[in-house]
Amino acid sequence: MPADNLSTTSVCNTTADVAFYVMEIFRPKLFVIFCGLLIVVWGALQLVSDMRLKEAAKDEAQGMFTWQWPGEVTSQVEITDASVLKRNEHEAVVKVVGKQRFIAEPGRQAKPEHSQPVDCSAILTLYRSSRNWVLGKVEFD
Repeated sequence: MPADNLSTTSVCNTTADVAFYVMEIFRPKLFVIFCGLLIVVWGALQLVSDMRLKEAAKDEAQGMFTWQWPGEVTSQVEITDASVLKRNEHEAVVKVVGKQRFIAEPGRQAKPEHSQPVDCSAILTLYRSSRNWVLGKVEFD
């Protein structure tokens, strides 16, 4: 019989200890710290998600603005900025800005106004497919 009393007492003490620790978590000071840490982690996840989205948009814009006409002119672009305009779980709208340069092939003469960098921008709509962002729509500015 004493063994049964001992096990019941130890369970009660364990339950009391758990209740004590749960109450300690919800003390005002600890609760504020817990909520603050939760907000910091959520903000960091959003920041990383936006960075990943911007890089996907920059890669897509790099492919759109870089092209070559055989034997005539090529275009190169340097993407300077990408900003997320709108984002939800399945769709994102990103504005991409860059400098585009047209280069004449050897043997051809480029006009001076075309050899200087030109501002270019586009608004890309990306859709989530599995864990990746896929280009859906492009609007040139």
